Order: sequence, then C-alpha cells, then structure tokens
Amino acid sequence: MKFRAVICENNYMRELLNIIITFSKIDKNLIINIKPDKMVFLICSEIESSQALWCEIRANSYFTEYEMTGVDPDESNEIYITLNTANLVRAIAYIKSNPCAQLKLKLLRTDIACLLVEMGVPLETSSSNHAVSHEIPIAIIPRNEWDQFKLPTDIEYDISMALPTWKSLKCLVDKIKNLSPCVTVYARKDGELAFVVETDIVIVTSHYKNLECLSIRSVPSDAGLDEQITEAAVQIDSKRLSTIFDSVNFFDMKVIGKITEEQRFNILFDIRPGVFLNSILPSIALD
Repeated sequence: MKFRAVICENNYMRELLNIIITFSKIDKNLIINIKPDKMVFLICSEIESSQALWCEIRANSYFTEYEMTGVDPDESNEIYITLNTANLVRAIAYIKSNPCAQLKLKLLRTDIACLLVEMGVPLETSSSNHAVSHEIPIAIIPRNEWDQFKLPTDIEYDISMALPTWKSLKCLVDKIKNLSPCVTVYARKDGELAFVVETDIVIVTSHYKNLECLSIRSVPSDAGLDEQITEAAVQIDSKRLSTIFDSVNFFDMKVIGKITEEQRFNILFDIRPGVFLNSILPSIALD
C-alpha cells in the first residue's frame, strides 16, 4: 500500500487548502478515499445522518505526479484513511504566505501511519528548494468498514437545474435561516426556481426565472400526461443549507441543483474541470 501525489500549480495548492478548510468548518474528522484515478474527501458523520458531503479531485487534471497502490491491487485497489481536519489545514496553510514550488502528499509508515505534507520553498541564493514538511497522524480504515463510507452517486433525480451564482444564493439562504427552520425548494422544467419560507405570520417566496434546466427524469413512453415530470419540490433544513453555503468559497464556480421529489436536494459546486464538491441534504417532513 502506497500513495504519492505532487501539485506544482500554485492556484491548485490554494484551491486544495480551500477544500480542506470547507470540510474543517463542518466536521473535525476527514475521510480521504484514494483511488487510482482520483482522491475523494468526505465526512463520515454526514453520511450517517443521511446527508452527504464530498469532494472529488481527478488525478490527471490536478496532480503533476500521482502514484498509488491500494490495500489489494487486484480486488480493492483503493485506500481509506481518516485524520484530524484541523491538522491538515495547519499543515497546508503555510502556502498562504509563502511561495511554494510544489506541494507533495505521501503516505508514511514509521512508528505510526502518517500523511506527509511537504512543501518545496524556493531559496533566493540557490536553484534548489527548501523542504517544509509536516507528518500528520492518520488511521488506516480496514476494508471491512469501507461500506459505511460508500457515497450515494447512483441516485436518480427528477429535475437538475443550473442555479444562480453562489454569492446571490448565499445572501438569500443567510436570510432564510433567520426566518424559519425549514425552506421548500421548487424547480420547474421551464427554468423557474423558488425558495419558499412559511411562518405563522407570513409566507416569503424568492423566485429565479430563465435558469437552464439541465435534465428531467425520463418516464415510460406510454405514461400519461399526469405522470410527466414538470416540477419537483423538497423541504429541507434551512440551517444545514446555510452551513453549506457559508463553508464553500471558490472563485468563479458553477452551481447545479438537483431535486428528488420530497426526498433530497443535491447541490453540486463545479469548481473546475475534474474538481467538484457535492452536498446532499435530505428532506424533512412536509406539513
């Protein structure tokens, strides 16, 4: 079992730091799933509560070097590790105020299992780099526990829609959470999106129109008109929704929303090609 990855693009290093900071705002522990073609960051407690938050980074679009050998290269060529999120943030945060030529991640097996975070810092008086490194204690998750970390990637959604900008949605959900503990999200195939908050005193609705409807769940060809999908709605926890938008902060990302009627709301933050962050919020009981 081994893993080694190198990032040489400074923007990608900072982006990786932002990804880890996003997770640190939500949970103190982080699961990292290392696969031959990608790294997946996820939070265990989210999955256990029927939520899900994970980030996928495609190896060939992000890393200059990427090598891994899983627990069992023939049958289970992947690795699951868990670590303290704050420790990883502190290690990588060095790049915020220091120029780095590269960032290396590597699994180490010394007295205890560690994730090496090493930054190559250019020297003014030499063409070589000075290495600044941190060894973060980790736990290797045994294969018989992997099933509890399987992500809900095979869900079929009723409607998928390109959402307004992150900034405008963040302002909206910040206000919503102070009005009501829940919010109902409606999406229509004609490109209309609505957030509805009901209180004992007032009903507040925020509309967005002319958005792009990306896909609608297919129905049998012989289905009647009343079975055709034209809209979908789900009621979710407004504070959980706000937490997601407060935690995420990436420049110029696309946001996509997907709804399964009365079941879940999926928000996909498309950070760049090969890098996305996914959040699934379960429904709460409709009145």
